[in-house]
Amino acid sequence: MRDLIQRGGGAYEHLDVCAGKSKWHKALVRGNAKEGQKLVLVGEQESLKTAVGEREWQDLLHEVEMYVCVTTSEGVLTYRIVSICLLFHLAILWKR
Repeated sequence: MRDLIQRGGGAYEHLDVCAGKSKWHKALVRGNAKEGQKLVLVGEQESLKTAVGEREWQDLLHEVEMYVCVTTSEGVLTYRIVSICLLFHLAILWKR
């Protein structure tokens, strides 16, 4: 996933869900401050919720919502990227 994001011109940062609300806040502020870029959080919601518990998960979600981030799962992100790549290749073939 890291290579896929970096090859597409994006930046990748890993943050452990168990790191706590203050570290999440700092990462969100840092990610949101990058001009011209959209912050996307990728993770499997049920796994993350299980790791930290319902209450902590709700606190983290509240923090995320304050920064109007996009959230998705790794599978959905991969599917969207592959779909875009296929459409791009089809467009190139169409022009030939």
